[in-house]
Amino acid sequence: MTTHPDQPTRRGLPARLLDTELWIVLGGVALSVAEPRFTPVAVLLAALFWPLRWLATRKLWHGTPADWALVPVALAIPVSLWASADHTITIPVAWQLALGLLALYAVVHWSSTASRVHVVVILLALAGLGLALLTPLAVTDRTALLSIALRPLPALPVLIADGVNANIMAGVLVLLFPLPVALLLFAFSSLAWWERLLLLLVTGAVGGMVVLLTSRGALLALGVVLVVLIALRWPRLWWIVPLALVGGVAVIVAVGPTTILNQLAVGGDISSLSGRLEIWSRALYMLEDFPITGIGMGMFGTVADILYPFFLAPPGSIPHAHNLVLQVGVDLGLPGLIGWLATLFIVIAVTWRLYQFGRKSNDAIQAGIGAGLLLSQLAMLTHGLLDAPVWASRTADMAWLVWGVALAAWLVATKKNRAADAESTTLSEL
Repeated sequence: MTTHPDQPTRRGLPARLLDTELWIVLGGVALSVAEPRFTPVAVLLAALFWPLRWLATRKLWHGTPADWALVPVALAIPVSLWASADHTITIPVAWQLALGLLALYAVVHWSSTASRVHVVVILLALAGLGLALLTPLAVTDRTALLSIALRPLPALPVLIADGVNANIMAGVLVLLFPLPVALLLFAFSSLAWWERLLLLLVTGAVGGMVVLLTSRGALLALGVVLVVLIALRWPRLWWIVPLALVGGVAVIVAVGPTTILNQLAVGGDISSLSGRLEIWSRALYMLEDFPITGIGMGMFGTVADILYPFFLAPPGSIPHAHNLVLQVGVDLGLPGLIGWLATLFIVIAVTWRLYQFGRKSNDAIQAGIGAGLLLSQLAMLTHGLLDAPVWASRTADMAWLVWGVALAAWLVATKKNRAADAESTTLSEL
């Protein structure tokens, strides 16, 4: 039997079962989004593939540039459980973080070739489309624009009783928006007709839903992404980035910094910049008082109400830090935060290099994937200034999947580049 060059070498039943890892884990992630109480089952199913990999390859996992950075994040899970004063709150969040880490590695393990990376990119696009279409049925606080858009349709119920906050959903959607639009801009002629059609549909649905949800943080992230994406696609247009910055500064000066910041801070539980500043100050107090262990995942609201009560909000109304970096820090402590930030910087570095490799080698798809994944990090950080949509929410595992695709694409690209260098060296010797 001839082995396809794109397929990994098979070694018995365990190796064949490994081919199902991605699909089982993605199914578990989807199930956990729909019903979080099934997250432990998804984690246990995902964990079973690690001993299987040992039996098949004598390796527990495939190495990535982010392995050492992820170690303190993983170790923070038991530490957080030890530090928590209420395990009924922390345990579900711990299960979700464990599933996110396993999902990242599931993507890396399965995406061992360029064709498989292409498949997971399409799967991410489909995930964005699915979330966009489910948003009217999942968000519990429909905004005015979304209600107007749905008015011609029959009355749509909210199918999820403990559904997703509109601001959180917008943050996840804007994370998934850059990849399909970057592929369209960079690699339109290199894509199959059905891929073009799918990516156009995803771009319209995801971008349109971000607008309809009217999350100011997500809209700011969307604008930043589009400006930088144009500059990456057409480098001669880099001047639009400083021009946009100058225009932004001019608007801030004309309208007033306080007014602008107050408008950006509106949404969710907080209606002013002063409210956000009060929350952020409580998060900093927690980091000062619990720097090593954190306060226990998911415990921000409880700990704040007991130890650092709010003056501008009633007890029980502030569930998280409304800032991505601060939220990770108070949940995991400084060691976990350093590991998370290191992973983020590694992903930014490899996606930038992936984009550069694609441009230099005229590989439009690789350039588009690199640019899209890079801008996903920019979108996450921009929205994360005001909220924490990809941490400790039911859709938070999407960020880990995006990181997994970025690391997998980098590993495949470097393997391809090493093979090309070796071939060129051999030809030069001949």
